[in-house]
Amino acid sequence: MTRIPTVEGVPGFAGVYMRHPALWQAFQASYGTLWEYGELDALVKDLCRIKSAQLHGCMF
Repeated sequence: MTRIPTVEGVPGFAGVYMRHPALWQAFQASYGTLWEYGELDALVKDLCRIKSAQLHGCMF
C-alpha cells in the first residue's frame, strides 16, 4: 500500500494532516472539544484511550 507523504519534521498522522492546514485546524478543534467537554470524567476518557491503544497494538 502506498503511504501518504508527511511534512518534513512532523512525524505520524500529524505530518499527513499538516499537508492540508485547514483540515489540521478542524481536527485539532474537534479533538480538543472531545477531550475538554462532555459527560465523562477525564480519567474515564484516558482509560478508554489506553484500552483502545492496547486493542490496536499501539505502543503509545
